[in-house]
Amino acid sequence: MGEAVKKYPRSAYRILTKQNKEFLSYEDVLAGAHASMKRMGISYIDYFLCHSPNPDFDMQDFFRATNKLYKDKLIRNVGVSNFGPKSLEIAIKTSELPILFNQVNFSIDNDDIFSSGTYDFCIKHNILIQAFRTLTNIDANEDAKKMLQILMIKYKISKQQLVLAYLNNYKDVIFTIRASSKTHWEEIKQAMEIKLEKSDIEKLRETHVNKHGDFGELLLI
Repeated sequence: MGEAVKKYPRSAYRILTKQNKEFLSYEDVLAGAHASMKRMGISYIDYFLCHSPNPDFDMQDFFRATNKLYKDKLIRNVGVSNFGPKSLEIAIKTSELPILFNQVNFSIDNDDIFSSGTYDFCIKHNILIQAFRTLTNIDANEDAKKMLQILMIKYKISKQQLVLAYLNNYKDVIFTIRASSKTHWEEIKQAMEIKLEKSDIEKLRETHVNKHGDFGELLLI
């Protein structure tokens, strides 16, 4: 990453990096941020995240450390990943910075952010949902697969675009999606502009109610 960005002015890009969930002591978090900056050859981190809650640590330590990193002008924003309501409560109470976003698995194959109360908590506290793995295993849910086949014909878009359009209808959702080509990137951008009918959103919602994904247990910590 450092090699990729070094030819550009620092203001031309933003860096997001995460602290390993196995190293969440106060000193380890400070060391992790400094190590990331050294590896990438940068003087500050735009978005510094806790990769996952870990009950083996005092989760307040991560945010005590980010408070110091922010005061030292080494980070600009704080976020979390795979945090449910209990862990988010700790984050809000301890962090002097707003929790900018929560990276969570949000797809048509699971209902975890809803059934755990994570989505409602984030909306209440103005924490953005940054969805990851949105297009992974979209054929695993047979009910959703059938509905997608019907609606992709109706809207004349690809299955992947339909899934993104559906998830994008939820308030305060942003995405982290890999684009392997310029064409792929254009399709993603187009999907962000598609508005589905309310009845179709409801039909798709019904296909993944009470279905669980690979990271749902983390939202209960």
